[in-house]
This record gives sequence, structure tokens and C-alpha cells, in this order.
Amino acid sequence: MTLKAQNVIRFFLIIIFSYTSFLSFSQEKNISGTYSNLMPLQEHYNYYVFDESGKFEYHKGASLGDDKYGFGTYEIRNDTLILIYNTAEPLIIGHHKSRVFTNKNSKIEIVFTVYDLENNITLPFTNIFYIDDKINKGYEGEKTDENGKANFELIKSNKKIEFNITLLGFKEYKLTIEPKYSYSIDVYLQKQGLGIPIKNQVDKFEINEFNEELFRIKTKSGKIETWYRKK
Repeated sequence: MTLKAQNVIRFFLIIIFSYTSFLSFSQEKNISGTYSNLMPLQEHYNYYVFDESGKFEYHKGASLGDDKYGFGTYEIRNDTLILIYNTAEPLIIGHHKSRVFTNKNSKIEIVFTVYDLENNITLPFTNIFYIDDKINKGYEGEKTDENGKANFELIKSNKKIEFNITLLGFKEYKLTIEPKYSYSIDVYLQKQGLGIPIKNQVDKFEINEFNEELFRIKTKSGKIETWYRKK
């Protein structure tokens, strides 16, 4: 057999092997495991969890918990990884409800009741404070009692007041009132680390490499990202 014939055979063998590998990969429908594009021991995290049934979840955050997250279904179509964020429920964030009244008194009363948004229970020992220009430190405040309540009595004014409500493990909440009225305010605090869910989004990534240890994808900007499987 001539050298030229050998080269032709070798060329066709390479083509067949490449096609077979591509076909095998293209027919692969599942990924399994947890994959991250960050190095171990980093303060932040960023990872996907895939299961063989075609479902996935995504988490990105740091020591306080998720900044954002998502759940959904995935598929590998040809050499493209398709992530469909379609199952996370929208998040109810911290909020408040106010009831207001007025009278001819020179002072107003503000009654706060603070709740855990997720469990709908009152939160004792919550810090509630506001800026007061008349005192040296600039702040005046109270803690809620064992029933999650705190009362303020203030002189009527046309200058708006901002209250800050803080408690360890919960996101800080701010609200502004007009201190010419009296208020009864229910505040619902959101726990830290819940993050914002991703919903109604589809991501498509071209896969450059895939094996048991990692996969590499090309982003829309053309950047190659490597996602390593966690042990």
C-alpha cells in the first residue's frame, strides 16, 4: 500500500471517529451531578445541579445565602445545552401594611408590629430606629417586645421620617412616613439568603467539551467557561 493510500485511509478514519464521537455526544440527553465554574474555598459559589430525569437547579451567592437561584428542565440538543427556567415560584419580598388616622393632637403615635414573612409569626427584639436631628447620635429607636410590637410618640411635622427595621438573619427593611398622621404598621421581614428566583428564561450554550469530570461551554460573548464536577 502506497504512502498516499495510507494517508487517505488515515484521513477517513479520523473523519469517522470524529463523527462517531459527535454523534454519541449529540445523542447524550442527560448530565448528572453538581458542576461549578469557581475554584474550591472561594467565598462565593456558583453552581448547577443536574439529575438524569432532565431537571436542574442553579444557585449563585455567598456566605449569607443565594443572591439568585432557579429551577427548571434541561436538554442537550446536538451540541447545545438548553436550560429552561420554568419551575421556581416568584418570591414575596419584605413589605409593610399601614393603617393611618389623623386628629388635632400635637403628637402622633406609631405602632409597629414586626413579623417573619415566611412563617407569619411575630419577631421580638427587632431593632427599629430613625434619624433624629435633635439628639447627638442622630438616631432614636426601640426594640420590639415579646409580642413583636414597638411604640413611638412623635411631635407632628411636615418633614418625612425614614425608619430602619433590622434583625439578625433578616434583610434590613426601610419605610418612610409622613409624621402628620398616626400609624399602625405591620412589617413583614424577609429572611436573608433567599435570593431572587429566575423564571421564564431560556439559556442556550454551545458545548465544546463534555466528560465525566467537566464540561466546557461557549457563552454568547464567545467566552469559554469550564464547569467542573464536584466530588
